[in-house]
Amino acid sequence: MPSVHQHVETVLRVIHAGAPPNGGDANTRLIHRSWHRCATEHDLDPATGPDVRIETSSRLRECRQQVEEHLHVARAGMEQLYKHVSELGYVVLLTDVAGVTLAFIGNDTSAPSLSSAGLALGANWNERHAGTNGVGTCIAEQSTIVCDRDDHFYSRHLGLSCACTPLHDPFGAFMGALDVSALASPDRCESLHLVRRLTDLYSRMIEDANFMRQ
Repeated sequence: MPSVHQHVETVLRVIHAGAPPNGGDANTRLIHRSWHRCATEHDLDPATGPDVRIETSSRLRECRQQVEEHLHVARAGMEQLYKHVSELGYVVLLTDVAGVTLAFIGNDTSAPSLSSAGLALGANWNERHAGTNGVGTCIAEQSTIVCDRDDHFYSRHLGLSCACTPLHDPFGAFMGALDVSALASPDRCESLHLVRRLTDLYSRMIEDANFMRQ
């Protein structure tokens, strides 16, 4: 993992190069587009590291009420997904279209560390203030993405690894994201490829279950 200084230099070099580069794989292009958005549209600085934004309990309750039926269906899928990824050190999050974490399944023994990293209920991962990250960039691009360590915009997120995929309602409307994240993933390449496939699989299962419920 690069140092904070090296990471900031890399991000700024890509941004100062102008238009997002077309090279690299599809995931890298998504990451670089996000870096450009963070700098040019959201006016963020990779050298800074704002505190994790946690919504108030009333705001969280309001967000959850808007998708209450969907949350009930999604919970079962999240629990099944967590059984597959928990031993690898991952947690499972579900957010709304704004990036607010509405549901969370993780290891209680790691709760303080997870919460301080923003892996908790009410955490807002919108790209506009959290920079490039799995949830925020998945929402901005409405595309499945892997955001691994130095893919993040802010240096404070360099330890995180995640895979995130969009969720749609039975009518095809975008309604949030399903995310699997780790504070420090073991065997990062192999586990992230597996996690990405599982996240895609269970997001489709949640969508199908929601469709059948409708």
